[in-house]
Amino acid sequence: MNDESRNYRKKCLEKIVYGGGPNMTVSEKAKMEIFSSCIEDLEESINQNANSSQSLATKVYYLNIILTIATVAGVILAILQFLN
Repeated sequence: MNDESRNYRKKCLEKIVYGGGPNMTVSEKAKMEIFSSCIEDLEESINQNANSSQSLATKVYYLNIILTIATVAGVILAILQFLN
């Protein structure tokens, strides 16, 4: 989202929260635009977090595979050492 859009959203939010003075009103259209913009930002953030979580899950999966291989190799070496 660009700075102009953020500034517009900030001004609309200020009008909604503080009233903006006696001559300033916020139309329903402006309210819906700001709410829609906030929802879009939230959705984008959720998608980024989901992608990040998926990436982390993949890394943990491969780490588990490596640890399993290392454990099996350790067990085999321990058994071979015990047999000798």
